[in-house]
Amino acid sequence: MPKEPIYILTKETSLFSNTLIKESHYPYKPISLNETLSEQGLFNMKEEEQERGGIFFGNEIEKYLHSEFDKDTTRFQWGIDLMYESQLFNEYDQKEFFNKFLVGAGFENSFVSCYTSYFTDQELADDPAYRGKKWNGFAGGPEQVLVAFQPLENPYFCFKLGHDYLGWAEGLLMSVSHRPFDYFSVEAGNENIRFIGFTAILDKIYLSDSLQDEFNVRWVPRFLGGHRILLSYKNIVTVGLSELVLYGGPYREIEPGYFLPFYWFHSEQLNSKFDDNTFWGMDFKLQFRSSLFFGEFVLDDIQIEHEVQSDEEPAEYGLKVGFTQGLIIHDNFFSIGCNYTRVSNRTYNQKIIWNKYVNGDDLLGCDMGNDFDKLSFWCRYWWTSSLPVQLHFDYIRQGEGNVFDEWSEPWMEAGGEYQEDFPSGIVQESSVIGLATEKWFGRFIDAFFKIDWMNVENYNHQTNVNENFLNLKFAVTVRYSRFRWN
Repeated sequence: MPKEPIYILTKETSLFSNTLIKESHYPYKPISLNETLSEQGLFNMKEEEQERGGIFFGNEIEKYLHSEFDKDTTRFQWGIDLMYESQLFNEYDQKEFFNKFLVGAGFENSFVSCYTSYFTDQELADDPAYRGKKWNGFAGGPEQVLVAFQPLENPYFCFKLGHDYLGWAEGLLMSVSHRPFDYFSVEAGNENIRFIGFTAILDKIYLSDSLQDEFNVRWVPRFLGGHRILLSYKNIVTVGLSELVLYGGPYREIEPGYFLPFYWFHSEQLNSKFDDNTFWGMDFKLQFRSSLFFGEFVLDDIQIEHEVQSDEEPAEYGLKVGFTQGLIIHDNFFSIGCNYTRVSNRTYNQKIIWNKYVNGDDLLGCDMGNDFDKLSFWCRYWWTSSLPVQLHFDYIRQGEGNVFDEWSEPWMEAGGEYQEDFPSGIVQESSVIGLATEKWFGRFIDAFFKIDWMNVENYNHQTNVNENFLNLKFAVTVRYSRFRWN
């Protein structure tokens, strides 16, 4: 789904007003966001351009927050969401006209929030990997079912339990593009330092016949644990340090140690000899005036010593760096940006089938998987404060590696130093140019439209097979309330 208007508006206001909204304030609840904007003085800029930016976007934010929102924060605020999304056609994925419907409801006050939403989706029903119930060509299920305790007087503490999305930084270590899963999390700290920990239950893995005979079970449970520390300095810079572990297997249960905030996951899995799949991550955001620089680095595995042949295994990592610049030209508001993403082959993969960094058929990390790099440029023009128009260009190189591939170790047969090309195999190269726009009609209706043209060389990793594709997407969202978790 397109981003909520409040998500886009707050990020743009942050950019033009030199106020770095911290990750801990996502998702944007009306009560906590209103308090955050007031505390950080978002609409009290000193320089002329920043003041114009605050007025331009701030009026839209205030309307979005207060139009249907009771300012008495001691009362329960309630609302409903109704959403319809339609993908007109997508030549690249060979899909046409899929509909998705969602209905949700919830309430919140100064201490507790509760939200529930359910969806029906034709595209999911058409997915060969989908195992659930289908009805008249639709699949369905819970989108978000959660309860969160976050006192207004201490916005840096939160306990959340439910079925929900979870995303960190730029999405290389933990991306919100995956389907929601069941987890509980705790956050605590202050404006300068925050600690975050969570434990999640992932989809079980059904074993092959040979593994069923070996372990005497049909399926194995899988779990995900993570912790994170966020360091912030004023409204200028934030730095995040993270560690995740994916584990499971026959007769395995949740490991309490993997929830402790200062527990070193990697050392535990080395000592336990379970070969759990651990990841380290580091990310940053640096904002100066109307310039935002950001980046994330994820390390899956690296061989430091080179004493035996197995030490020739290539490093498995991912990185993303980029910047965004806000511009005001003759009272017209623009934001431009570029970023580069690279994920090496075999990142997120592992030789033990239940330790692959996936949930069902969804990738938990970068939504493009591994063995690729991508260079993106974009420019957004604000025709009005409720009508952004964006032009983007992407160049993508995709190798033959895949997170769902069976694990292989070609370096063991090299008989010495091992090197492989990046991206690997026959490289599919794609150039994408697209236009997207979104219109917010008053307080209740949002409309989204996107058109992309793609030129693909070595399509599907076939040498000298070149194709062109046109993709078109349209979505309408109707909602009564102004609180949603995205």
